Amino acid sequence: MINVLFGLDEHYAKYCATTIISILRNHKVQSDQHKIHFFFLGNLSKNSKERLISLNQIQPFEYSFLEVDTKEFIGLPKTPAHISSIATYNRLLTTRLLPKHVNKIIYLDCDLILNGDIDKIWNLDISNYLLAAVKDSHIEDYFNAGVIFLNLKSLRDFNFYSKWKDFIIKHPDISKIKNADQDILNAVITKGKVLFLPGYYNYRQYRPPMDGKMIVIHYCSCKPWEILCWYNKYLKGLYWQYTDVNPWKINSKINRFLSYIKSFKFLFNINRLIIFLTIRLFKDETRHRFREKFMRKNNTLI
Repeated sequence: MINVLFGLDEHYAKYCATTIISILRNHKVQSDQHKIHFFFLGNLSKNSKERLISLNQIQPFEYSFLEVDTKEFIGLPKTPAHISSIATYNRLLTTRLLPKHVNKIIYLDCDLILNGDIDKIWNLDISNYLLAAVKDSHIEDYFNAGVIFLNLKSLRDFNFYSKWKDFIIKHPDISKIKNADQDILNAVITKGKVLFLPGYYNYRQYRPPMDGKMIVIHYCSCKPWEILCWYNKYLKGLYWQYTDVNPWKINSKINRFLSYIKSFKFLFNINRLIIFLTIRLFKDETRHRFREKFMRKNNTLI
């Protein structure tokens, strides 16, 4: 059984559906061992649960919905770097809430699609690591938490839950962190216990193109449903091709229009606006170099 985890809330359930569609359409079930079990970590309505379950018409899968006590996250900041929702911290409860028999699981953000078979991640050997992830671009030995292959057995032995709780207690200025739970994960996980993967396991649009190799496409800076999204037509097209059977019908003209209207808050994030303008005004090589310099100077991810 291939275990896949999402940390989400009511708002992101509809985008999670698109991620699931992309997983199922790119995955070949060769035996019962290759079937997928989706774990949904977050507080969802009955209607949202039923819509997510309905996707089994594409390919049968198993599922579990796990409720989250948000009191666990009191005092932790909401940041624009992730999803501007407390649900971004849900993955910190993985070792505490998931069944003990689940020894490894692939965590995925809800703003990405699979462009290849999820087997390519599941078959990685992480027996000597706590997790596997792709490096982020602006800080040495710092990983992006949007795609992480978790060795749950080792993380339990590592007492991960207690360690991140202790970290928060020892850092009363925790509200100053820029990248929410991603910063906490990078601070707590022991150096040398992360298997760093090639960039095509978590391709982000500000990196140089990797045609034909991108297993995961992660729309982490701006979302395809945002009005000022700067992705090229190819990457945006890849996303929307997986929305055709989305139960929320996010690809309908009216829903896309409503999403664009809501995304106008994008204009009030000065960091993201600067990057947007740079990408629009300069050629690929120049804009990649600018972004790297800007990120290092501001020590932030957008």
